[in-house]
Amino acid sequence: MGSTALVLAVLISRSPVSVAQPSDAQSQPPGAAAGVAPAAPEPAPGPYAPAPPVYPVTAPGCPVCPPGYVCYVGGCIPANPACAPGYWFDGLYCVPQGAAPMGPDPAEEAALQARMQHRQRPRFTLDLQAGLGMLAVKEWSDDATVPTPTTAILLGYRQNFGPNFGLLIRGGAMLGVAILDYSPSTNTSDNGSDTTLMTAGLIEAAPFFGPFGRFYAGPSVWAGYASFGKDNLRADSDNYRYGSATFHLHEGPMYGIGGTGGVVVGAMEQVDITFTGRLDLNPDHKTTLFLLAGVGFHR
Repeated sequence: MGSTALVLAVLISRSPVSVAQPSDAQSQPPGAAAGVAPAAPEPAPGPYAPAPPVYPVTAPGCPVCPPGYVCYVGGCIPANPACAPGYWFDGLYCVPQGAAPMGPDPAEEAALQARMQHRQRPRFTLDLQAGLGMLAVKEWSDDATVPTPTTAILLGYRQNFGPNFGLLIRGGAMLGVAILDYSPSTNTSDNGSDTTLMTAGLIEAAPFFGPFGRFYAGPSVWAGYASFGKDNLRADSDNYRYGSATFHLHEGPMYGIGGTGGVVVGAMEQVDITFTGRLDLNPDHKTTLFLLAGVGFHR
């Protein structure tokens, strides 16, 4: 009897014990049994929503943007992207309502981009200039510099090949009046004077840097041909050694170097306040120099 009880106790200890397991419905989150996906956790609120995407640029400057997009800093961004509730689009970011704008003013940015695009188009120019020329003339025993009030009208071509580098090519006519008012060293109280008309044609090429903001400047090379109403300017006086002093005007080619600069104004930089200097390097003309200022129109 005792052995039988011992065998039964051993068998009972070796038999598997059933442990209650939770059902599939109990192991799933609420709503999964009904086929509803669990809700994603709410993101932590941040000060700004993500910026709208920028489309890749395929050409210098602004590309042609698809409908519903505008150009910004060389790329296309949504014109009015959907921002999260409580946010609004300031032209660059989705910012909380009531916050100060983070990006530039969209209207000002659009005007700047339009001006940059127009700057890189080829344009015709008309320049009206006025100033003073200084003509070097020669007498057998003396030299003189003859002041010559000068005007110029020039037609040309202008184009930027980048935001801050361009080329100006122009040509036209100069008209001036050479005025001799000469005093010999032997008698400064007895002056002789004479005048003549100067006409000249010229062509000029000027690579320039800018506009930086609205200002640009650069060197220039130029060439032309000058002629005068008469070959000599004579200062007659009884006190001169030979009764008169004759200064020869050198009609012929001019060529040299110079510089040009200015300030462009207008929404599309269509008006140009110009400053130009031209130095004649022809040895026959010595230090002939022209300093002119004026206004230019670009179309």
